[in-house]
Amino acid sequence: IYASLPDIAKVLDNYDEYRENLVAQIRSSTLNTKDSELGEIYQSSLNFNSETREELNEWYSQLVTYWQSNQSGFSLGKIPGIKVVKTQVKSQIKPIYKQVQNTIGKTKARIQKPLEETRNAQTLKAPKLVNRYKYTFNALELTQKDLGNKVKECWKLGSAFGGENQSLQDKLGNGYRIDRVRLWREIARIEELRGNELVAATYKLRAIRLLDQDLFGDLSYINRALNNQGFTKEATVIQAMYGKPGEREAQCYELIEQTLLDNILNNNWDYELVDDRRDQSVYRVSVIVSLYNAAAKLPLFLRALQHQTLVQRGEAEIILVDSGSPGDEYQVFQELASELNIPIVYARSKQRETIQTAWNRGIDLSRARFLSFLGVDETILPGCLEILAAELDEDPELDWVTGHSLVTSVDKNGSWVSDIMPYDRKKYQQDLVYLETCYLSWVGALYRRSIHDRFGYYDGSFRGAGDTEFKSRILPFIKSKVVDRTLGVFWNYPDERTTQSPAIEIEDMRAWYLHRTLAGVRYAFADRSVEELEKLIYLSLCYRKSYCTHTSTDLEYAYNLCLYLKKIHPESNALKYFQGIETLLNAYRSLDWIPKLSRFSPVSRVIETRKIASQIQKDHQRSWNHESSLGLTPTYQIFNDNRHEQHSFLWFTDVENNS
Repeated sequence: IYASLPDIAKVLDNYDEYRENLVAQIRSSTLNTKDSELGEIYQSSLNFNSETREELNEWYSQLVTYWQSNQSGFSLGKIPGIKVVKTQVKSQIKPIYKQVQNTIGKTKARIQKPLEETRNAQTLKAPKLVNRYKYTFNALELTQKDLGNKVKECWKLGSAFGGENQSLQDKLGNGYRIDRVRLWREIARIEELRGNELVAATYKLRAIRLLDQDLFGDLSYINRALNNQGFTKEATVIQAMYGKPGEREAQCYELIEQTLLDNILNNNWDYELVDDRRDQSVYRVSVIVSLYNAAAKLPLFLRALQHQTLVQRGEAEIILVDSGSPGDEYQVFQELASELNIPIVYARSKQRETIQTAWNRGIDLSRARFLSFLGVDETILPGCLEILAAELDEDPELDWVTGHSLVTSVDKNGSWVSDIMPYDRKKYQQDLVYLETCYLSWVGALYRRSIHDRFGYYDGSFRGAGDTEFKSRILPFIKSKVVDRTLGVFWNYPDERTTQSPAIEIEDMRAWYLHRTLAGVRYAFADRSVEELEKLIYLSLCYRKSYCTHTSTDLEYAYNLCLYLKKIHPESNALKYFQGIETLLNAYRSLDWIPKLSRFSPVSRVIETRKIASQIQKDHQRSWNHESSLGLTPTYQIFNDNRHEQHSFLWFTDVENNS
């Protein structure tokens, strides 16, 4: 309603003219009604959520007050009869004017408070969505500059883009997280016109992923675009995941199994050069480092590693793999090697290669039974390798051990500026990695080289998501552990902004999403107990990501876990949650695609989804097993589900050079 306040003010300022036009329109109209009569409408029972209605009324009242206080063009004095009263009370208003002004600031803060909580913000914004669509989608597209301006308006609609310069009214009309399928497909259409084929395919793929079906016939375009861009394996996976429904599980399972077979052996590598300065045939730990444009950061990185206790004792080696870098890494290495006097080898490939290919080279060069992997913008605390190696030595069944880690901001010289966020892996359970991959890390971690003998090597065809695929592949068969100490540190350098690319998101379809399908669940739990599967269902409805403090849900994965559980153990007690999971998942999907839009259908859908989530939450909490969810209680907040926390941000492509 508050979105219509400017129109209401316009009517009040020109009421006589408005009334004459309205009467003329009514007299000239021929009305044919097929809907219910007024008597039937007013006799029907009301159906609404009283709590939500009361909350909305309070916010509406505050918004109206604030809006009126800032509208210079709207004057109550123009209404007949008010002029006389205005003259009489004007002298009485002045004494309280300052008090009102002081109150406005507080009122504004109170009004903005609901916008800070995503669920409330989306409810408030929903009535303006249709008008924002009309304004944005109907904008000109005659030139590349027009397209650039239009895509930026779409970014505002679907994110916080430009939010620092927005007024309260602007914020109420931007940052939507509902009806995302429509917006993402509109962005895809614009990006396709701008020549950004891969970005367009990524947005269209998101729409299919959210709805779990190719509702708009976009699959052929996506496959063509991915093949054009060199993502042929991803195109095959996506076709298997969203092609013929009856063939999905079999095709996806075959692809997972084939990946295991394809990577079972390492290559026989050739090198442009190998500078080996190791003096032992066997080491306890290898630290493998991929180098590309890393010359400026290499000195600090190596000097930090020099302080590792195992390096100082000659029990750890450092393996630098230069992936055909155009930089001066080798010159820097030569200048530092004599000074550092540590076991180290420098190897260079003839051409540029992926990170995971460089890691496979490093494994081939390794002379140790335990492996660690780092980049030059990462480091580990001095005792890290010794602590982790002791854990692996103590438990022969343990394959992978990691600690907590910290993301920091550093200046161009690597000096600390501030802490950004921790990866807190307390209460670790290995199956949490299925829900959030960062629970099992490389930075501040160590694993047995024998993992590769059992399950193969990294898939070098990945440009950036090969680490995720490797975890997905081996996770059902290994044993991992978290040491309750912060051991790894990320150095976020102020690097120049590079053009954003959705390549990793595309690759994650093969590395991660494939393993979340019914076939992926089958691969993960074929040789595991029913109890472990049931416990993961509990976790998927109530877990904490390692970099968050709030609890999240993962309804898509919970749904597929339940489908597999129904196959292998249909009498399981955990299946009592299945109906609620399915209902809530469908409600969330309906919030991402609202086919029939009207002014109030978005807010209606938000309120209805909140109501469904609240009821299912109450139902689940009555019989909840807190032990299976690490003591957490399920809280079904729409925008804390993984569908809103994973691959939901927008790609801000380059619009600066439009002409």
